[in-house]
Amino acid sequence: MVAALCVAWTLKDTSWEGLRASLASARVEALAAYVATLLGVHVTRVLRWQSLLAGIERVPLRRLNEAAAIGFMMLIVLPFRLGELARPYLIA
Repeated sequence: MVAALCVAWTLKDTSWEGLRASLASARVEALAAYVATLLGVHVTRVLRWQSLLAGIERVPLRRLNEAAAIGFMMLIVLPFRLGELARPYLIA
């Protein structure tokens, strides 16, 4: 809910024609490289958490993936990197 409100507030003064023109002129290969890099970073973080927790308890990859995604979103929404606290809480 908070994320939706933040997105709505961010987009309230958006020039939709300017956005369309910008997206039309974007290089598809650059956008694909960005998405691939972002996905790679996310997978690396999930595997790192799995490795760190291997000696303590086996946590399902799906649970780690969900916790990492929610934690990353909370890093964006909350101040002072408070989203870092969400991951351990969600994994526990």
